[in-house]
Amino acid sequence: MLRDLNDEQKNAVEEEENILLTACPGSGKTRTLTYKIAYELKRLPPKKYILALTYTNRASDEITERLLNMGIETNFLYSGTIHSFCMEWIIKPYKGYIPEIKNGYQIADEYITINIIDEVKTELRLKSYDEFNTRYDRNGLISNESGIKKEAALKYHTKLQSEKLIDFDMILYLSYKLLKNNSYIAKTIGKLFHYICVDEYQDTQDLQYGIIGELIKSSEGNIRLFIVGDKNQSIYNLGIAKNDTEISDEIGGFNVKKLNLIKNYRSSQRIVDFINNFQYHEQTVEAHGKYKNEKGIITFSNKLIYKDILHEEIAKCIRISLQNRIPQNEICVVAPQWWLVSSMARKLKKLMPDINFDAPGLAPFSKNPENVWYCVARLALVTPSTRVYLLRRKWAKELIEKLMIYEGYKEEFKDISSFLRLINSIKPDISKGLKYLESYFKTLMERIGVDICINQELTSSWVSFFEGAKRRINNSNYDIPDDIEYFKKIFKRAEGVVVSSCHGVKGEEYETVIAFGLLRGYIPNWRNINFQDSTYEIPFSNKLLYVICSRAKRNLHLISEIGRKTQKRRGYETNRDLKKVNYDYDLIDL
Repeated sequence: MLRDLNDEQKNAVEEEENILLTACPGSGKTRTLTYKIAYELKRLPPKKYILALTYTNRASDEITERLLNMGIETNFLYSGTIHSFCMEWIIKPYKGYIPEIKNGYQIADEYITINIIDEVKTELRLKSYDEFNTRYDRNGLISNESGIKKEAALKYHTKLQSEKLIDFDMILYLSYKLLKNNSYIAKTIGKLFHYICVDEYQDTQDLQYGIIGELIKSSEGNIRLFIVGDKNQSIYNLGIAKNDTEISDEIGGFNVKKLNLIKNYRSSQRIVDFINNFQYHEQTVEAHGKYKNEKGIITFSNKLIYKDILHEEIAKCIRISLQNRIPQNEICVVAPQWWLVSSMARKLKKLMPDINFDAPGLAPFSKNPENVWYCVARLALVTPSTRVYLLRRKWAKELIEKLMIYEGYKEEFKDISSFLRLINSIKPDISKGLKYLESYFKTLMERIGVDICINQELTSSWVSFFEGAKRRINNSNYDIPDDIEYFKKIFKRAEGVVVSSCHGVKGEEYETVIAFGLLRGYIPNWRNINFQDSTYEIPFSNKLLYVICSRAKRNLHLISEIGRKTQKRRGYETNRDLKKVNYDYDLIDL
């Protein structure tokens, strides 16, 4: 089973102790994690589960898909985000222990929370760009630097409570509080798990460490921990990359063994040497893949390219790669922020009509598996194929479980195959994306015998799903088209040149990466810049550059265009950490 792994990966999979696995870019992190899960599932004690916690639902689906394609049975695997796990295993079964929600609650998704935050800002006369923290820490406290922001956080939570709502951060806080204050609950849940596997540990929040720690402590160390990630790719503000000693303290003092994956199978040694300029946490990385000895191309422009002709210069970079016989889907154009992505994709498509572009970028709706309509949309929009057959069966099983609780659900559609045949048969002849989904949802509910109107949870979820989608589509910064073909692209694998954000391509890899907008204020964002203390800015800057540049296998084009202005009409400067790199860049005729 492990013959396809190298020695580093195999040792990590076979190790019996709690493991903190630091994995450099291209080292097969997801592969190793997947094999570890498969390895432990094969020798799982009776009545035990493996818990796999991922940062995104997409990552969870990828791991599940790999396991299913390996022929691994996943009935005793729970794979999902920490929020999904907390809802299914802690909040729902034990809500009666929480005074705030014991008499009922609803999830406040992105649409609802944004509306409430906007209301608070209006009431307190805060500016639209003013940000305030709404997250509880382990002690039930919310930290904000000013009195007005503290008042804003209090108003926000008062509004949530008045509507019996909990947001995603409250899910974590209430789950931690339940486990911490009720040892019986922690022990009951802890007895069910044999392993907890955590992906992208550098993006793990403090409360998440607390939840994991309470479960392992309650098991008296019988739950093993396998945690993997890369501190240099910690690009989310809330993530904390704890070391082995800190993690050991979290789980009750049980030993945590530190291992490393240092062999990069993705990039050339030249690319590896270049990205080492942006290592904030020093680690050894060695190129071992098929491109390791290739010179490739590394260029940097920060003086010549004006923003109004930027798309023309990027098009030239794309043409160079195509002339070198690089497939379209092995070329990626990366921007630091989403609002730059859609406008660039539109300009490139117009300029290069002979080239396919994949720029699904931002989804028109919140990817929230707690919302039943998102779960229906996911099945409706993913085209059936042999590649996704097993994954769609898993989604169908989960959706059936959500829908069966509603009155009228027909017995004939409790079978997965029958349900999928129904899902595949619904084909509204509508080109508008939201109208298509409205028709699809109504048809499905009619066929399975569920009346949407008589169930408050379904109707409120409907409003949240569609109003949230309308808000995104109507936001000029996102530039999301309301057509069904765009909606379907959200779930498709790239077939053309990819245009995305640095957060969107995290975990991906391409032969050629073309990055633009490498400006201070974009990378890092202004909110991550503390003008009195550069040590606050530098980590964010380096980690974002590290993630962007490490996507490349052999060619890397870096562009810091000129002509962009701040709100005060000052010109943006090149990212300082990129500008100070002394490197012998290639010169090509753009």
